[in-house]
Amino acid sequence: MTSILSHIHPMLSHFPIILIIIGFIAETLNKYKKKDIYLQKTGYYFQIIGAITIILAVLTGLLFTKEPIGKAHEIGELHEHLAYVALIVLIISAFYKFYINNKNINNKRNINISYCLYFISCVAVICTGFLGGILVYDYLVK
Repeated sequence: MTSILSHIHPMLSHFPIILIIIGFIAETLNKYKKKDIYLQKTGYYFQIIGAITIILAVLTGLLFTKEPIGKAHEIGELHEHLAYVALIVLIISAFYKFYINNKNINNKRNINISYCLYFISCVAVICTGFLGGILVYDYLVK
């Protein structure tokens, strides 16, 4: 019988995935379409909430999931490393965005740096989620 705690990581891990993807889409639409304050705020707030939820997802993954064995071990290691990359880059991205917004230094260079960091974190989150899905559905890791 599996522990109730082993279900916390899969339940929480979906939040940063969708928040970061939708936030990045909103940011992209804002960047390449007519500047829209609602898209800009959506991207920003989803990025902040995504950073908070990714911290929770990583912590619950470390605390409440078992180490995969056999063939799944390598995929589990890559999943964990990509989760760290996503976590670190997203936190840096969120703090950078917060800084340039509060200091009102929204020049094109700073906006592009912020956008690139958000893109990297979005790709890392997608890859991490994909590998997590492989672990669960192909290797039945719980």
